[in-house]
Amino acid sequence: MSSAHQGPGANPPPMSYVYDVPSEPKARDDFLQTKGREVLKNLMFACTVDDKGLPKGDKARNLSPQEVEDLNMILLAFSDIDDLTKETAKKIRLKDVLKLVLNRIDRGDKRKTKFPQSAVEIAQKAWDKYASRYDPDNEGKEWGVDPEDTLVDSEEDSRPAKRHRLSSDVTQASSASRKFARPSPSHPIFGTNGMMRGILSGRGNERRIGYKFDPYYNRPNFNVFGSNGCTVGDWWPQQIAVVRDGAHGHIMGGIAGTPNEGVWSIVISGGYKGLDQDRGDTILYSGSGKGSEDNTTDTPIVTRATKAMQTAYTLGNPIRVIRSSRSDWRYAPEIGFRYDGLYRISRVLTSTNNNGGAYIRFELRRLNTEPPYNLTRPTSAERRLYERIQDHY
Repeated sequence: MSSAHQGPGANPPPMSYVYDVPSEPKARDDFLQTKGREVLKNLMFACTVDDKGLPKGDKARNLSPQEVEDLNMILLAFSDIDDLTKETAKKIRLKDVLKLVLNRIDRGDKRKTKFPQSAVEIAQKAWDKYASRYDPDNEGKEWGVDPEDTLVDSEEDSRPAKRHRLSSDVTQASSASRKFARPSPSHPIFGTNGMMRGILSGRGNERRIGYKFDPYYNRPNFNVFGSNGCTVGDWWPQQIAVVRDGAHGHIMGGIAGTPNEGVWSIVISGGYKGLDQDRGDTILYSGSGKGSEDNTTDTPIVTRATKAMQTAYTLGNPIRVIRSSRSDWRYAPEIGFRYDGLYRISRVLTSTNNNGGAYIRFELRRLNTEPPYNLTRPTSAERRLYERIQDHY
């Protein structure tokens, strides 16, 4: 295992930081706030270098293999928080931790840090993961969600506009006023084999329902190119369920990707009439600024998400396409979300909105190697269960 740096002289005895990271969210956060940051603080001095990359200070030294292993374990814990709230991110100083390892903190006196490459790679993947999930447009937003953002409005996400809202609307009220009980494993919707498995449902003071991920459910990573285990025709009732299965990376966002790696998946949800166009095998998908009244210039707005799409075009990334019932394609699912296969960006165009503002448009084409569309989902049984989701458990 690699060392932080090689320097002359004998090293002092290495420190030992062998800990088991708790799995329970509160205990995990407390651990990362105390022991986790203690490890990083102590190793920071060991990994301090000057502007030439040479050890700087009397505490600078090589890290032992055990210290590197412990450091990586701590960083993996920082990088694997799928139920991240803004409160947790502040508590454990998540951004500062990753910036420290990635040498993005100005410590003055020309001092820098040079952590082992294995630790840097973990921190970089974590940064890309959280940034793409919580700040896809690179606007400096705080990472994590407010409590209400973990609760998904299923009506807005998955029902066609023509359908009436149910009387017990799913809202985004604060989770502090909700109680999330664990469903019976045999529950037909939220149980082990149900369409909303791995998702908790809670009622608030006004008996309105919200959803959030079960922190104990083992969700696959979404940042994988290709089908990622999805089969054409796979169907989900809510976008939160799409994310649960690793088909997409955002509960509400339409693009999952990074400017460096490209795009793993997109959700087609209709968008702006006449700007986004879904023709089945061909999709015209618009970048940022397409419908903004503030966008009146002839220079397109290029956000992080748009950059990710541009990278996907350059690299030729295969992109998973998930269609929602709000897509304007006539064969879109009646309700919910459906995986319709892999596409690739074939052209990048510059168009103009009604205000004269320029925006970037991407043409995606379905790969010839993909199987035919499976339009049998949702089944009649799935539609009946869908209508019962808001009955809670």
